[in-house]
Amino acid sequence: MKRRYKLAAAASLSAAVAFTAIAARRVGGPVLTGPNLLTLSRAGAAAMLCGTAFSGRGRRAAFWALLAGCTVFDWLDGPLARRLGTSRLGAVLDIEADSWLTLWGAVAGFCLGRLPGASLVAPALRYPLAAGRPSRMRPWQRAAGAAQMVVIAGALTRWRPPRALAKAVALAQMGALIAGAVGYAAANGPTAHDVSSPRLGDAQADRSLREPAP
Repeated sequence: MKRRYKLAAAASLSAAVAFTAIAARRVGGPVLTGPNLLTLSRAGAAAMLCGTAFSGRGRRAAFWALLAGCTVFDWLDGPLARRLGTSRLGAVLDIEADSWLTLWGAVAGFCLGRLPGASLVAPALRYPLAAGRPSRMRPWQRAAGAAQMVVIAGALTRWRPPRALAKAVALAQMGALIAGAVGYAAANGPTAHDVSSPRLGDAQADRSLREPAP
């Protein structure tokens, strides 16, 4: 089980490193900045969750990593980026780190038998529907995202979220995801999809992208 944990965590971290390298090449800009390092710490938390998902080990550590990733580090990287200067790369890494953390948190909760399969739908479908796209969320969409993280975090504690609650939150998050994808397509057209889009400017990155993803 320990070996399985290490292999799964290493695979998740390797995928995050590969994405970061590709994004840096396509978007440009330095990777090793203060805000980016805070952002990428969430990839480390996601790796711990991935290890827990495939081995059943480290549930308590995974919970604290998830909690720190979606609160302290997520709250600090935006203000620090605004102080030091925002970048297109930082904006892309921020939203993708949030999504990667959410995905593996949901997978861990499901593999531990504490979340229904419905909780996996929105985190998984986010990639074909909205990967690399800016996210300007309405208050109800942010509330759905926050509720999703509460349910996922709860699944890693002794409290088991009621299945009805988990399914309702999953449905709300699916609605937020679909609404975001439809709104983006209507505003930008069907061709604006990848991380190198010129629409992903610094001002938009500052306000729209350094906040949790649906």
